Amino acid sequence: MRTERIQAIAHAALRVSVLGVLGLVCPVRADLIIDDFESGKAGERPAFGLVIEEGAATARITDRLAASGKHAVEFRDAANVTPWKPHICVELKPRPGEVHFACDVLNDQSTPALLKFEFRDWSNRKHFLTGPQVQIDPKGTVIAGTREIGRIPLGQWMHLDITFRHGPGSANTFDVALKPYEGKTITGSGIPFESGEFGVCTWFGVTGMSQQEAVFLIDNIELAATADRLPLTNEDVLADLPLDEGMGTEARDRSGNGNHGGIFAHWVKGAFGEALRMNGFHGVSLPDTPALTLGELPFAVEAWIAPEQLDRRIVERRVGRRRQMSLWALHSTSAGEIALILSNRGRNRWYRSQGNARLTVGEWNHVVVSVAPRKRQVAFVLNGEPAGTSSLSSMHLPALQIAGNIMLGGHYAPFRGLMGRVRIHNRAVTADEAQRAYASGLKRYTSTQHTLNKGSLPMEDASRPMPMRIRGVEARPASADPEQYIQYLVETRCNVSTVGSMFGTGWALFPTDRLPIHPKMDPEWLPAVLKEAHKHGIRLTCWNCFNIQDTRRVEDFQIAKRFPQWAMEYIKNPAREYPPRVGMCLLSSPYIQHHAEFMKEVVRQGVDAMWFDGVYLGGAPHPLQPGCVCAFCRDQFRRDYGLDLPKQVDWTDLTFKKWVRWRNEKLIATATHFADEIRSESPGMSVTFNYNMWPFGTKDWQTGIPLWKTSAYGVSQHAYSGSDNLRWVMLGYKGRLTHDLNPDHSDMWRTGDPSFSFAGSAADEERYERNMNLFVLAGPTYGTIPWRSRRHPQVIRKGNDLLADVEAYFSKEQIRHTGVVLSQNTHDFWGHLPGTDNLIDYRDAILGTWLLLTENHMPFEFVFDNQLGRDDLKGYEALVLPNMACVSDPQADTIRDWVNDGGHLVLTGSTGQFDEWGEARQRHAFRDWTAQKSTVAGKGRVDYVETDPGLVFGRQRNQRPGKTLLAALQRPTPPFGVTAPPYVAVNAFWNPRHDEIWVHLLNASYFYMHGKDCGFRGVNRPPTTTQDLASDGQMTRLSAADDGPLYKHRPVQGITVAVNRWSVAAARTVRSTQTLEIRDGRVVLPELDLHEVIVLKLRR
Repeated sequence: MRTERIQAIAHAALRVSVLGVLGLVCPVRADLIIDDFESGKAGERPAFGLVIEEGAATARITDRLAASGKHAVEFRDAANVTPWKPHICVELKPRPGEVHFACDVLNDQSTPALLKFEFRDWSNRKHFLTGPQVQIDPKGTVIAGTREIGRIPLGQWMHLDITFRHGPGSANTFDVALKPYEGKTITGSGIPFESGEFGVCTWFGVTGMSQQEAVFLIDNIELAATADRLPLTNEDVLADLPLDEGMGTEARDRSGNGNHGGIFAHWVKGAFGEALRMNGFHGVSLPDTPALTLGELPFAVEAWIAPEQLDRRIVERRVGRRRQMSLWALHSTSAGEIALILSNRGRNRWYRSQGNARLTVGEWNHVVVSVAPRKRQVAFVLNGEPAGTSSLSSMHLPALQIAGNIMLGGHYAPFRGLMGRVRIHNRAVTADEAQRAYASGLKRYTSTQHTLNKGSLPMEDASRPMPMRIRGVEARPASADPEQYIQYLVETRCNVSTVGSMFGTGWALFPTDRLPIHPKMDPEWLPAVLKEAHKHGIRLTCWNCFNIQDTRRVEDFQIAKRFPQWAMEYIKNPAREYPPRVGMCLLSSPYIQHHAEFMKEVVRQGVDAMWFDGVYLGGAPHPLQPGCVCAFCRDQFRRDYGLDLPKQVDWTDLTFKKWVRWRNEKLIATATHFADEIRSESPGMSVTFNYNMWPFGTKDWQTGIPLWKTSAYGVSQHAYSGSDNLRWVMLGYKGRLTHDLNPDHSDMWRTGDPSFSFAGSAADEERYERNMNLFVLAGPTYGTIPWRSRRHPQVIRKGNDLLADVEAYFSKEQIRHTGVVLSQNTHDFWGHLPGTDNLIDYRDAILGTWLLLTENHMPFEFVFDNQLGRDDLKGYEALVLPNMACVSDPQADTIRDWVNDGGHLVLTGSTGQFDEWGEARQRHAFRDWTAQKSTVAGKGRVDYVETDPGLVFGRQRNQRPGKTLLAALQRPTPPFGVTAPPYVAVNAFWNPRHDEIWVHLLNASYFYMHGKDCGFRGVNRPPTTTQDLASDGQMTRLSAADDGPLYKHRPVQGITVAVNRWSVAAARTVRSTQTLEIRDGRVVLPELDLHEVIVLKLRR
């Protein structure tokens, strides 16, 4: 029978890990796969699992030969490749139950293969355990486990079946059958698993093992892993949610099975008692638990609903993203029918209720939908009337197998209206039972008139200033229902969010003459949403585009089409052909003031703050080609420097280098001008620009953004990575960097999208939530504001609850001790010297220094080229110049004076060997301080470490130079000392009155493999482990060594904080509300979970 390709669950990333000799971990998890490969194209990799190839060893769809239809998968083995390649593998959900596998297989007659079908248990162990295994050798001999069960003919299709149970109490045996299209079936029953310790099946693979030229094919693959349901307290009902609590954020399951849900809706009261009002932004999330495993078993969903709109979800379960998405959902059609939607990887099928029964808007309706997968049938009952049955297509049945949270109210087009009692039954519900339930419910569900429960919409503190609001989410729709949008923010406990004045492509989203108006612009949107937000004490930051953003094609950028005379021009490289790029000249052209006037119009709309994206000068679609060299810039550069613009990128040309620095200066001047113009309309308004510096993406000098401290406006950074070895680097380093660029006003942003698809596994979801919570809590830990995009409201609210606990202890004034100089001159002019790896070395030296000092809890801040004046260095007792090759004469003189006045200076690596333009000095800038390791200078001291400690620590974890640096920084006694594991980030801040110190501690152990190493070995270097794991769930479950899972959150006991400068009168914690004992100036925190604030009250 021909079937469509079906994959129940698929992770987005296709990455592979190698653990052990045959240790493959797969990024594709499937509880049910049916694939005949007919929807694929010849030459493509099959999609049902992860395909692992090497050289000529491949596994591809072919139209050369097939068991049925036109396509099959051809495995071609080869010599001189890894023994287990080619290979296709699938990850299975680790739940006890029954597994059935079937496929057609053909071993080539002329070049027969050694091939293997294998199932493994790879849960929380160093090595996998093999269960069922069937091997076919080049002679056709079939070995099941260790038992030879027969021989198959070569060059003929055979149908293979493997069946077994797994989990506690299982016999750990399997049955196998190989049936030819003609002839005798080869069978084996009760064959023992290879490992008697096999627990649950988590992995399946098909492998070519020949190590020489060989061919075999498979077709019509079916894999069904049916999980056993756990024993239920209530055998009839899986979940029973009356939704009548009237308060709180948990919907209690009255079935006794413990399937309680998290609420993202408002409690209301009426003649019906209590119910929930959902406003189009999700509703109640039921967790993925074994008790809610549906699989092939019958079930029914029963719900009382009063819709305000039709064509919306009622209940939905989904996994995956975009074209990989699978789901089942109950949906109200625009005609008032009830539909069951089944979707497998984007292939949808709607099954609709029939007859005259229809949903009535504004009234209570009783819906019962019963699904019997094995009978392939769905039955509808609406308001007590049978509304037809439909036969389910086998190609869509796998959608019912998926795992994941069940969302009452749905994800896509979420339900809007009232929702009363919801029950998920453990069987089909008959029409008579549905009729009786409807009649019984009519006694309660009569009128829909209702009032909002008091306290259901909490008010935020409207007096809290913008730069001190840390519970933010980015969502900037072009238009929406203002009430729905703000209620979503209320339900997720946000006190600040965003709206947009424009799109990155240049369309304006409010009435203006200065930019093209978006065709779907709603003139009422901005005023209405601002009014609604302010009513609840929520503030809205307006997202604006500085230059260009989100533009995939040049012709889509509306501003350049309207004002071509102000568009950027770029330096051409004759040796390289660039795709078309577009952007606006924000260095010299009249567009600067034009755009400033547009921003003033935005402010007049009543927004609370301004935030700028698209801050770069490289053009789009991607900012790689440097600008601007337009006529306006030509004239301005000549006025400023008396020079003509450079015609090519040449790091040996002083004119080119001056142009590079001129771009930086002009960009900062334009940003400052925008901030000033905005504040001329609204004095004191918060204005922020997104710098988004390296190591994020491929950011380099072309963007035009300098690493210079500023107080003219706020600074933002992207602070996340999908690479495991960069997760902590991108978060911790960017938190440090963005705060130090402007300590009074900074933020950091990350996408709310997980770097993997939700696969419905508790491990994946737990890791995603842990990642997001670590991100938001890094905000107050580094004195900066965290932002994230609007995804997964249940996770957003949990994170905001954590932030709300410490929001009153959010401070930006860090206690100073050490300054680490981050030099833009070194980065640009020394870093880009032709024929060198200086740039990579310098970046890794900075990141390694950050990591070394952070892991050793040394209090420090970054200091920048533009703050090396005498007054800038006040308050720093130690100064580190890590590989700061480029030093100007005035900088050297200032640093000398600072040392002579008592400062402690540490020079490393190539520091001081070049001037500010990257020209080699004839005499070292600190020539009299580098002849020996340590020098007394005036009242101060200089230590010279020839090998840069940060570089060798970051790349090699060589501790010796690092210990030298740390010992040097201990000589001016730090204000406090911390005894804690390296993955605990610690920063101390003053409270506003300077009579308390707030010590923030963040436990980042989840980013450290086995709690020891974050894996970073350099921006462009491979991580410390080759275990590039396939999914976050696997990282949580799998073990690569004897000391437990690779990535695991580890609570910390007995952290000590020693206060060296002040006398502490009292100490307490904010989250756990403990009073801490003080002994000899030392405070001990008994346990740190994820984040804590220690409040140290100082004696006067």
